[in-house]
Amino acid sequence: MEKNAGPLLCALLPMAEPVVAPGCEGFITRYYYRGLDLNDAVATVRFKIGDVTYQRKLLSVIRPKVLMMRITADKKGMINGTLGLTSKLKYQVKTTAANYLVLQGKAPNS
Repeated sequence: MEKNAGPLLCALLPMAEPVVAPGCEGFITRYYYRGLDLNDAVATVRFKIGDVTYQRKLLSVIRPKVLMMRITADKKGMINGTLGLTSKLKYQVKTTAANYLVLQGKAPNS
């Protein structure tokens, strides 16, 4: 980001950016589907590798300011990889006992 852009420009940046490394790089995907449901604020990605169908859903909720991601596979034990969160703003990432990854931060007021 440019140094002379000013702090208010930061209010337009996304607070969190999910980082997903699913552990299936180099495999050929088939039946790729991407959808966006604006009524429910859900973005869906679905694809097949071999005989396993994977799905990732992102849900955005304005109050209480939450972005949720759910990754599923139709065969048990097939989800393997690395998840993370990053941001261009000041932030801190924590994990919880309930297997949640939480990014906390604050954007400047617009």
